[in-house]
Amino acid sequence: MGFKNQDSFSAVSHLNGRIPILNLEAFMEEDTDNIALVIIRTVQCSAASVLLARSGVPPEWTESVYMKSKIVKNAMQQIATCYFQPIVSGQDDYFPHIASSPHPYESLSYEHNRIEPVDLFHFHHHRLLNNYTLKHPESKQHIGAFSHYMDNRYRTEFAEAESLFARGLVTPAHILKLFKPNELVVSGTYGRPAAFVVQEWPNLKDGWVTITCWSFQTDGSRFARKQTILSIPPIGSEPKDIKTLTAYPLRYAAPEVQESIRAQGKKQWELRNATQVTYRGENVKRDQYFVS
Repeated sequence: MGFKNQDSFSAVSHLNGRIPILNLEAFMEEDTDNIALVIIRTVQCSAASVLLARSGVPPEWTESVYMKSKIVKNAMQQIATCYFQPIVSGQDDYFPHIASSPHPYESLSYEHNRIEPVDLFHFHHHRLLNNYTLKHPESKQHIGAFSHYMDNRYRTEFAEAESLFARGLVTPAHILKLFKPNELVVSGTYGRPAAFVVQEWPNLKDGWVTITCWSFQTDGSRFARKQTILSIPPIGSEPKDIKTLTAYPLRYAAPEVQESIRAQGKKQWELRNATQVTYRGENVKRDQYFVS
């Protein structure tokens, strides 16, 4: 499905294509500005699904959202604060300020235009997109197509999440929306509050949230960038105070916690270039050298 502009939408923001595309890869690589986005739905086909379809049960499908026009691609490049798709080998210069995705490039050349995960990415960027269209009115139709489609699908869900977050609360349905790559989170995993940088989009499995992060840690002689996996156990069905999670965004931390982490980081950064200093000393154990 290709979206041209907001006037093209049906009541449910779905279009049924009538012109067959014989070479999808060539079509997707064409970045002319007559189509803003392409939505690809992959239907799971099997003997069982055919029988279910005949009985009126909708088939299972997955959906992917791809940027098509230059207008949309330029807008996403300008507003993105983190990665949103696998980076194709040799494409690192395409989005120079966006951290590369950890997921490997698989097979299709147009995968670098996929917005994934589209719901989490839009949750963290919809206001930035709206502001972008105010400054660049020529992009309004194309960005509006994306925003309109996403609003129809997620408006109620996003509003509920934002209402909870504004009160410092979170539920299992919205816990993944707390985190995004390149953002600082605080955790007491190592005994006292410490900050980590989120490296990948969070994962939810069996109620457990896992967040892959990195931080500067000493390797004995210098500070190095090391990976840390933070885990949040199931939080129950009732709204929970965000600050009681084992890991949560630093912006929700109490001012004194933020100041403590800021001071700790500043001191650590001053010590990033370690130098060993020794001197000859005398004591009852007759130690010869001491490290200062």
